Amino acid sequence: IAFGNVNLLSIQTEPLKVINEGSGWLEIEGIEVLDDEGAFWASSDPYSLIGDEEWTLSVSFAPIAEALQDAILRITSNAVDSPVVDVPLDGAGVRPVLDVLPTALHFDTSEDASTESQTVVLESTGSGPVLLTELDIIEDDTGAYSVEIPAAVSLPYVLDPGLSIEVTVTHEPVIGESYQAYLHIYSNDLNDEDQTVTLSASGT
Repeated sequence: IAFGNVNLLSIQTEPLKVINEGSGWLEIEGIEVLDDEGAFWASSDPYSLIGDEEWTLSVSFAPIAEALQDAILRITSNAVDSPVVDVPLDGAGVRPVLDVLPTALHFDTSEDASTESQTVVLESTGSGPVLLTELDIIEDDTGAYSVEIPAAVSLPYVLDPGLSIEVTVTHEPVIGESYQAYLHIYSNDLNDEDQTVTLSASGT
């Protein structure tokens, strides 16, 4: 079973089908994962199958390091031809990291100011894909700020390592007003699932 890339602090489970291709009882005597690190395990106890019966057990992988990991799932039974079956297991632990730049935007609200837009870059810099789930502006009492994602992007959105997108923050000034708000960016970043860009403008 190849689990592929799995985020740290998460679990991926895959099915493994066992089939009795004979005519007599197949006694599954043992299910053991040979894994020194404990990243893999099987969730089912030994089982008995009549002729032509199928049974599915679950095998899980929870990476404990940002690296390739492997193990062996060993199934022992009373099968005449193959009393011991070894199933190779492998997977890689990856860490999604989202860089947000800049972390603060300031807009002009002088008498001659008009609607102004600035960009925030969201870049996936870790070893695993970043899942962007939501962008939200809060504490914007006057409704002066808005955020727009690229036309080709819809949330939730997967940002593969090394790739980035730009989101546009727009401010519509009201003369004489001073305001501060916050753009919240939610993702599966293991370091910070809720990153914030401070938005500010000072009236004159």
